[in-house]
Amino acid sequence: MSEDLPEIRTVVARSKRMMLLGLAGISLTLVLVKSSVCVADDYPFRPVQIIIPFAAGGPTDIVGRIMAAKMGDPLEQQFVVENRAGAGGNIGATAVSPKHSL
Repeated sequence: MSEDLPEIRTVVARSKRMMLLGLAGISLTLVLVKSSVCVADDYPFRPVQIIIPFAAGGPTDIVGRIMAAKMGDPLEQQFVVENRAGAGGNIGATAVSPKHSL
């Protein structure tokens, strides 16, 4: 039993080091994330565009415009609603997809 004691101490010391390194990594990550959030305070810099893939005047358009107006006031940001009707919503989806493709 006494000869196993140095191995146990080594394992404990290693696990303490790994825990400290992990905590240091987490704190560094939090500092970097916090600093990047502080930089992005006035995002977005331009009006937010909402694309509705259906015809103007329909229920989807009306709900989209009401939501844009309601979101614009508390966020102090302009929301622009644009209708891209046709092809069962595919034209609107195509208008958005190049901006968000991987």
